[in-house]
Amino acid sequence: MEKEFYTIEEAAKLLSVSRKTIYNQIAAKKMKAQKRIGARRLYVPKSELLNFVEVW
Repeated sequence: MEKEFYTIEEAAKLLSVSRKTIYNQIAAKKMKAQKRIGARRLYVPKSELLNFVEVW
């Protein structure tokens, strides 16, 4: 089963970039991320990863 949301670490690994690159994209508002209820981590929607691949 494919996931709909990925942690920063998972997203970086899938895209073969560093975690800092993911954080920079989020800070620049080029990639959206969200916190889930009760979670401390940021989660990146699968759709944002697909958009990143198309643009990158």
